Amino acid sequence: MKKILLVLLLFIAYGASSPTLAQNSEPVLPSSDGRTVKLSPQVRIIKREYRIPTIQVEQIQQFFNRPKLITEEEINDAGRIITNANQSLLSTKGFRIYVSGLNEAASVGSRYMIVRMGQTYRSPLDGEEGEVLAYEAIYLGEAALDIPGEPATLNITSATREIKNGDRLLPVEERGFQEDFYPHSPTLLEDAYIIAVIDGTGSLIGKYQIVIINKGSNDDIERGHVLAVNNGSRFIRELYEEEIILPQQRVGSLLVFRVFEYVSYALVMKSNLPIRLLDEVTVP
Repeated sequence: MKKILLVLLLFIAYGASSPTLAQNSEPVLPSSDGRTVKLSPQVRIIKREYRIPTIQVEQIQQFFNRPKLITEEEINDAGRIITNANQSLLSTKGFRIYVSGLNEAASVGSRYMIVRMGQTYRSPLDGEEGEVLAYEAIYLGEAALDIPGEPATLNITSATREIKNGDRLLPVEERGFQEDFYPHSPTLLEDAYIIAVIDGTGSLIGKYQIVIINKGSNDDIERGHVLAVNNGSRFIRELYEEEIILPQQRVGSLLVFRVFEYVSYALVMKSNLPIRLLDEVTVP
């Protein structure tokens, strides 16, 4: 069928002229002005783009403009809500709040995310056990700067849940999301594990869920890295109460879409078997 199609295209392009073979066995075609047109094979390199399906884009979009992971340094630099104009414990959209620790050089109208500190993500590695890699920042809403100073006065412009005194403020960063990912893999990856799952229930992880791995830019992890997931060695107890270690097996794959210094967000692209917390992440 392909040969028939090729002949048909040549017929349309050059009329009814019949191609002939030159002495070097390369095809030639007579042109309309009597010249001989020599056909030789050529190689074209076409850049292949990898587009994440829309359903997956929607799932990860919020992780670009609403960081759920922050460092200790960012916590120290974040503003803190002292109280609101009503001097009540809780605030919501439309409330006027007073915040300490904001950059006094910030201009009126500057936007801030309001976050609450969540769980702490720690290294699972022996020798590093307990070392803090990042902190969870739970998104609560946004506020706009009205009067700079110490404390500064802001108006809450949106709220996804109740806001409390002591919650933190971070500048809004409009990162934007680039849909084109160019998948590639690192040449080396050691001691990498899934340390958390976002918005998951229990320890089982499935396709299109978002996980956190304990490797980031400090370990040369890059946006677009494709990684394999192997289940950890499992112990089973035999009939005669003998413990047996089952061998590892490939259970899925990840696509890294945002990288921090010590951790990264990754989307589960494939899940052959249930993925679990502390499963190993390796080079495919």
